Amino acid sequence: MLTPQGINIFFSTIKLNYFKGSKNLLKTIGYFLEELVLLTHLKKLKVSHVHVHFANPAASLVLPINKHTDINYSLSVHGPEIFYNTDKNLLEEKFRDAVFIRAIGFFCRSQIMRFLEVKQWDKIHMVPCGVNPEIYRRYELPKNKIVNIISVGRLTPSKGQIVILKALNRLSKKGMNFKLNIIGGGMDDSLLKSYTKTMI
Repeated sequence: MLTPQGINIFFSTIKLNYFKGSKNLLKTIGYFLEELVLLTHLKKLKVSHVHVHFANPAASLVLPINKHTDINYSLSVHGPEIFYNTDKNLLEEKFRDAVFIRAIGFFCRSQIMRFLEVKQWDKIHMVPCGVNPEIYRRYELPKNKIVNIISVGRLTPSKGQIVILKALNRLSKKGMNFKLNIIGGGMDDSLLKSYTKTMI
């Protein structure tokens, strides 16, 4: 049996997702059920703050919870794909209600600023992706006759694996020996395979 709080979360989910976001009733009901499971765990663990690493559908779950509980949230925003369909991704609501937002770069920060009033810009913090040089120190590259290159990631236009292939194609024409392993799956799979057939 739903509590009054659960009913409020349900109507917020309908308002946000069915009328503004995905506009898919089945998906909206799925969001609501996930929200109930999430809220149960958060209460059990006495969590008062949730940090969501992406502003994607995962962040959609915390919106209704935030509106009807004392649990607040923050976001990490990467891009660029999250900015392709801003209405469906409910970015205005997510950015407005977040306690703070981590942007990975200048472009990302500028896109977030478009959705916020100037007085909220201070809650955007730019923290680039990178490695700690104190942990991952530079070392001498092995003098292999064949250079081994590994690319790990989703095979989508925004990841740019085609750029790697174009660059390696140029190096191949200059006589460089290499072996490339692309690890991942996605919509660009057939495109990348067809492009490799044109390389010498």
